[in-house]
Amino acid sequence: MNYLHTMVRVRNLEASLKFYCDGLGLKESRRVDNEKGRFTLIFLSAPNDHGPEVELTYNWDPEDYGIGRAFGLPSRLAILVAAGNAICGNSAIAAIAPVIGAEREHVASAIAFTAILGVAVVLGLPHLMGPLGFSEYQYGVLAGLSVYAVPQVLAAAFPVGALAGQVGTLVKLVRVLMLGPVVLFFTLTHRAPAPHADAAVMGARDGRRAFPLARALPWFIIGFLVMAALRSGGMIPVNAASQLKTLSSWLTLLAMAALGLGVDLRALRKVGISVVLTVTVSLVVLLAMSIALIRLLAIDAT
Repeated sequence: MNYLHTMVRVRNLEASLKFYCDGLGLKESRRVDNEKGRFTLIFLSAPNDHGPEVELTYNWDPEDYGIGRAFGLPSRLAILVAAGNAICGNSAIAAIAPVIGAEREHVASAIAFTAILGVAVVLGLPHLMGPLGFSEYQYGVLAGLSVYAVPQVLAAAFPVGALAGQVGTLVKLVRVLMLGPVVLFFTLTHRAPAPHADAAVMGARDGRRAFPLARALPWFIIGFLVMAALRSGGMIPVNAASQLKTLSSWLTLLAMAALGLGVDLRALRKVGISVVLTVTVSLVVLLAMSIALIRLLAIDAT
């Protein structure tokens, strides 16, 4: 067995080359720029020596995805998990994946654990209300800030009370509004064409992706804003509003049932332990930050 090279992952390519070449006297023997994978490999060796080399691996995209990177996730998978946790679950993952050129396996891994962990949160979060001493309003804020997806917020908040459900839904939908700016950011910073994207869907031209507005602004957000404007403007009669409220309750019940039917424990066998740990630890951190924010800002209806 021949020892070919040792790999060193670097964040600052210029500073690293200065250290290895100017400081240690190594010479660059070859360089590989991978457009699809968005990384550069630089091989260094001692002058006039064709033996083992030092390989510097430089990723073009930012590597600061905290917990995901700490557990060894690839950068794109870390982005998907972070976006799913921070914004609106699978909708955010589906919107961002083609923009950053994520592999299908990464998308599947990011989504697979969602329903399972989501059900655990829905069942467990209400039990924190008593120990935390939260009012119904504060609990709604907590659910809206920390729960993964919109249907899960409904399932976690409305059983506690109507006020908790309404506040949780409003807070969560404000989080969902961040999807547009985030997709726009990655559209501007990730220029390489997605390996599996449909050019007609993505609007790609000459290797550049168009901004997917339909994905950045989910239809339910548009519906929420329209209905809120109509109701606030008195354009929906009281009788119709009452009937729509009843319909909303039944649709919420259906959403909760669909949430349960979407759980597939077999998906755990397909998800790596790194993804499970990343999503779980991210949720714990998000919960802790949400509780601290509610305490710090003294958020309450009164």
